[in-house]
Amino acid sequence: MLRTGRIYKDRLAKLMGTSRTPVREALKKLDRDGYIRRRSGGGYAIFDTDISDVFEIIAVLEGYAVYLAASRAPEDDIRILENIIRKEDECIRTNNREKIARLDWKFYDTLCFFAGNKRLYDIINNIKDCLFRYWMVIFNQKGIAERSIENQKKVLDLIKKRKAAEAEKTARKHIIWEKRLIMNRDGIPGKEETPCLTYAYGFSGCGEIANTER
Repeated sequence: MLRTGRIYKDRLAKLMGTSRTPVREALKKLDRDGYIRRRSGGGYAIFDTDISDVFEIIAVLEGYAVYLAASRAPEDDIRILENIIRKEDECIRTNNREKIARLDWKFYDTLCFFAGNKRLYDIINNIKDCLFRYWMVIFNQKGIAERSIENQKKVLDLIKKRKAAEAEKTARKHIIWEKRLIMNRDGIPGKEETPCLTYAYGFSGCGEIANTER
């Protein structure tokens, strides 16, 4: 993990055995995600972040999107959601965990889109962008995929019955469960920790840079 402090691109590139260009791009991405900030004198610095705060915001916004979708989504939209779940069930049978994680993400992304509020959809996506890499990692744990799919089925069933308030409540509870799952996993960043570049952006060997100083 990277702790709070200044980041030196040259040292990062040397430790990772790569050029400065991919390091620069990774730092820009971390800046957009809110894990680091640009310093007034140039370069970047790491600051404290709390992923649990992000989940609490998403629980409210995505829960409301589910409420709207349950109130508005036509039958054609519901069939699209049913098809995503069918694909997930097939992935369970073939044990394709990575695809299940992506389909799980797609289910809620599609559901939020079906809320019919583009601004709300865009806000949710901008906030959730920093969470996807965490979800991809923990989804390999035993029973996680199965439980997540069962929750999707519950939400979809409530949407079919137009029980918008219950669908919203169920979706919020699931998001809080995701938060606890991620925050309790060893090595998953919580407060005062930031994901390393390997974990978030595909580099190798960044575990060595935890206490790098000029």
